[in-house]
Amino acid sequence: MTKRKTSARKTTTKKNRPPRATGQVPAPKELVRQADITTFASVRFDCEMFIRVTNPEFMPHEVMALVKQGQVQLDPIAPGEVGTLILEGFPYTVLGYYTFLEQDSDYEIGPDDCSFHGPFYDFYADRNDTIQAMVNATAEEFEQVRQTTREMREELARTAPARPKKAARR
Repeated sequence: MTKRKTSARKTTTKKNRPPRATGQVPAPKELVRQADITTFASVRFDCEMFIRVTNPEFMPHEVMALVKQGQVQLDPIAPGEVGTLILEGFPYTVLGYYTFLEQDSDYEIGPDDCSFHGPFYDFYADRNDTIQAMVNATAEEFEQVRQTTREMREELARTAPARPKKAARR
């Protein structure tokens, strides 16, 4: 008769991190399509730049000299995107390609005016000034804002028509 060894159940996930409470992180396109808040912020990225020279008529140091002189179209692209280096004045002369790898980022202008999306905000569209005042509340006023939000949600539940539930997927 052989003995079987039982092991203890795992209580944590990989790397001893507790499981996420909010589920999976959404893909960027999904987040844009189903956003709860829309706002504007200006972000400055400090990036490392990578250039691949593909034109056989130019050496890498010549391309870098042209970049520094401003003789190459260098569009500001998001980190991870790929841009094309085009010689100014010669629209079909591609010198190569470039990308940025983010090293650090910082807000130049943080999020300010917002648009909110969802049934709660649709219901209270006529009270947008109240909601903006709640957004601009100080830390000391935050608990009062939370209480006001709870009251507004209760009012919405009492007066708004019930939304039909979606059928379960199979």
